[in-house]
Amino acid sequence: MHEFCPIPHEGDKTPARTVPGTGPVGPGLSRRAAIGALAAMLAACSIADPAPNTPGLPGSGRLVWLKEPRPAPAAAFMGPDGPLTLDAFRGRAAFVNLWATWCPACTHELPDLAALQDRIDARRMAIVAINVDLDDMTAVEAYLRSLNVPRLVAFADVGRTLTYWSAPPEGRDGLALVGMPVSYVVSPAGAILAYYVGMADWTAPEALDLLDWLRA
Repeated sequence: MHEFCPIPHEGDKTPARTVPGTGPVGPGLSRRAAIGALAAMLAACSIADPAPNTPGLPGSGRLVWLKEPRPAPAAAFMGPDGPLTLDAFRGRAAFVNLWATWCPACTHELPDLAALQDRIDARRMAIVAINVDLDDMTAVEAYLRSLNVPRLVAFADVGRTLTYWSAPPEGRDGLALVGMPVSYVVSPAGAILAYYVGMADWTAPEALDLLDWLRA
């Protein structure tokens, strides 16, 4: 099982093996790693070294966080009760995981996300697992049932209004799909703090410690 999936070019499934400023994208992270770091996320964002005493995870991966937190995009996506934005989670941290059905690493970690959803205090953090390749919520919910994780709350970026592969559409912001899966940590104030690329065991003690530190 590869720890992450090469990103396709917009409109196809051709692997894009590198991200500007990084080396080749490929397997090699441990299962319990905090997902391999990429050297760049968005052209407008810069990367900072972790602050002292930042909890970490074992293995070759590391947390990649923004030198300056940036506001979460305002674009809408679909949830169980209809359209919403990340602003709906203000007041608690949001762990935003972007996944696709064609990405084995994505589907492999969905049960972990469901278990994480069961273990966290939902008053302090929300698990927002957003599918990026299915056309409607019914299909997303059916797919989660097929993986035996129906309890994971389903979200979908129908119409690709929230996410993008290479550059944000003119005139609006979004979440970059710099690899798959990719996860963003959004603060209770609605600012993007950090991101991970790849698969991790989100129920490992080290992961729980890290998420608890991020949402503090």
